[in-house]
Amino acid sequence: MAMTEKRTNGHVVPFEVLEMKMERPVKIVYPRRRIPSIMHFQSEAVRLETYGTKWPSKNVSKEDLARSGFVYSHKTDQVKCFFCKGQIACWEAGDDVDVEHKKSYRNCPLANGKSAVNIPKDGKEFEKINQYILNQLDEAEPPTNRTKYQTDAKAIADKAIPSKFEEFVNKNKRIASFENAPACLPKAAVMAEAGFFYSQFADLAQCYCCGGGIINWASDEDPKAVHDALYPKCALAEKDETHEEEEPVINASGEKRKRKISLEEIKQDLLNFPWIRNVRGIYSDEVIGDALCEDLATYGTLPYTVDQVYEIVDDYESRQ
Repeated sequence: MAMTEKRTNGHVVPFEVLEMKMERPVKIVYPRRRIPSIMHFQSEAVRLETYGTKWPSKNVSKEDLARSGFVYSHKTDQVKCFFCKGQIACWEAGDDVDVEHKKSYRNCPLANGKSAVNIPKDGKEFEKINQYILNQLDEAEPPTNRTKYQTDAKAIADKAIPSKFEEFVNKNKRIASFENAPACLPKAAVMAEAGFFYSQFADLAQCYCCGGGIINWASDEDPKAVHDALYPKCALAEKDETHEEEEPVINASGEKRKRKISLEEIKQDLLNFPWIRNVRGIYSDEVIGDALCEDLATYGTLPYTVDQVYEIVDDYESRQ
C-alpha cells in the first residue's frame, strides 16, 4: 500500500443505466448521482455512493473505506478522506483501512477519534438522519448548497444570473479546475461549457451557477443534458416541458429508497449528536431542535463546527 503520488494510471468502468420490470415499468438510475455540495460527504451513506459499481479492488471493501471517511477518486484504487483530505492508493491484501488511515494521516480528526462531523451509516441513532439526507438528494428540488456566496452572490455580467460560485464564472478557470480530474469525466472544455468545475473530491463536478453537484460520470456523457435533467430549476438549464421525474430512484446498495422521514422524527436524534450537545443548557431543546431541523431542511447537511451550531441557533432564536 502506498501514497497516491505513486499512482498514475486510471481505471474506468462505464456508468450504466439499467432497465428493469417491476410492478410497473421503472427506470432504475444506478447509482445515485446528485450531490448538491461537498458537505454531503459528512454522511457515510453519501460517501459510499461515490463508489457506485466502479470500485476495482478486492483488497479492501468500499464499505470499510466509506466508513473510514474516504470517497472514491475514480483513479485506480485511490481514495480521499473528506475530513483530512488525505489520499491513499495501491491497497494490498490484508490492509486494515482504519490502521492505514491513522498511520498515514495522524492528524485526521476522524481517524484518531477526535471530534469530526461524521454521520455513520449504521446505528439506530443515525438511521433516520441518514435516510432524511438521502431522501433529500432524490427530491426533484434538492437542498440548497451551503456556500459563502449563499446570500451575497453578484450578477453575472453576460446573463445577469446570480452565481453560487463566482470564482468559476470565468470559463477558463472552470477548465483549469479539471487539470487533475479523473478520466471518467467528460472533456474539461465540454464540462466547462456546461457550467461545471471540478470539486477536487471523487468525480464530483459542480455547476458554478446553481451549485448543484453530480457524481458517477461516464466520459461519453453530455454534461449539459445531465445537468438540465438533474437540476432543471438552475437558471442555466434549458427547460424541457416533456421531462417527467423518474421514480423510484435506486441507490448504490441496489435498494429502493425507503419512506420519507419527517423532521419531527429526527429532532431528538439531532440533539444527541456530540458537537450539538455543547449548546444544550444555553438554549432550550425546543429552540435547538427547531433551529437544526430548519437548517437541515434548507441545506441537507449538519453544521460542521460548534461555532456554526451557535450561529444557527442564535439566528433562529432572533427571528422568533
